[in-house]
Amino acid sequence: MRYAVSSRRFVRQMNLLQVSSGTRLSLHAVNMILELCPLIRRVGRLDRWGLVSSEQVSAVREEARVRNLDLVLDTGENLSPESWDTLDSRRLANSFS
Repeated sequence: MRYAVSSRRFVRQMNLLQVSSGTRLSLHAVNMILELCPLIRRVGRLDRWGLVSSEQVSAVREEARVRNLDLVLDTGENLSPESWDTLDSRRLANSFS
């Protein structure tokens, strides 16, 4: 099931985001997600975002640590099927109905 990211309720309640392929996504997109989604705790597969370097991921991780944010920036090295269980579409759909 897909949701329009423009839905304010969805964006404000979103706690994780995984983008499988985003060749044009940059650090600017990461910063926008962090600003618009106050409950975000995990942003996934940054290794597949074409305009985000490993140095930038390290810098954002350090900023999150300094600001004591509960944030995981996933670059695929520790990805397991269990880590994305909360994406189950039925549970997600029920939370917004």
